[in-house]
Amino acid sequence: MTRLLSLLIFLTATPFTQAANIFVSVPPLVPVLKALDTDNQVESLVTAGYSPATYSPTPRQLVALSNADIFVRSGLPYEAAWMNRIRAVNPGILIVDLRDGVELLEHHHHEGHAGHEEETDPHLWTDPVLISNQLNKLAQALINLTPDREQVIVKNHLSYQQQLLNVDSQIRDLLAPYADNTFYVYHPAWSYFAKRYQLKQVSLERGGKDFGPHALEHVLEASRQNTHRVLFVQPQFDRRLAQRVADEIQGHVVTIDPLSETYPMNLLDAATALKKAFSHE
Repeated sequence: MTRLLSLLIFLTATPFTQAANIFVSVPPLVPVLKALDTDNQVESLVTAGYSPATYSPTPRQLVALSNADIFVRSGLPYEAAWMNRIRAVNPGILIVDLRDGVELLEHHHHEGHAGHEEETDPHLWTDPVLISNQLNKLAQALINLTPDREQVIVKNHLSYQQQLLNVDSQIRDLLAPYADNTFYVYHPAWSYFAKRYQLKQVSLERGGKDFGPHALEHVLEASRQNTHRVLFVQPQFDRRLAQRVADEIQGHVVTIDPLSETYPMNLLDAATALKKAFSHE
């Protein structure tokens, strides 16, 4: 009885904080934050079927943001236009920027939102090693917010980091024989992936605009130097347009979504599709 009473006193006297309430800028980051602490409440501002280039948070999301603890951003076009509004509805929100400490790649300018941040590529998550390296920053932010959950967060951090590195190893095994090969994309979302695995990405979309005669000529010229032609298209874009281009370059269209919440397995799916195209399987 005495031991039970002591336990009850300990439980009522010990302040167990709730897990974090988190918003992220893009869906692939949802499983990353959930992996660090499965009790986290994580929501992406950009939702399925919408383009990050032109997205605007809904009134419901702005209300929810007013109660959020953390916002994780990566430099997507809409972020620059909405950061002041996000800070206005929640002055105390912690902003974690995944670009900090990263060697950013150049990116074509998007129409629709202003801001110099759009000049660098925000699709950091397409490189699993890069995200693995940024896990420490995310884990530390969570520990600072919920210190009593440190043990869980550290354990999950190490486990998820190993998962990302395992995916990286599998992708390397698939694509190592095809270094310097070229793949084609409707929207240039795979630059970090291409750099990590020594591939070349050629985009139909240039300057945030649909391709025209000059862009098509650029793609056709690049395709003449390659016999293995695969064109990635996101579900958010018109597949029929991509198919027309694929017909011109005598390639085939593969739908791969860099915005999928099946991260990081969608990266492995992309690598498998590339290997199949490169090897004529």
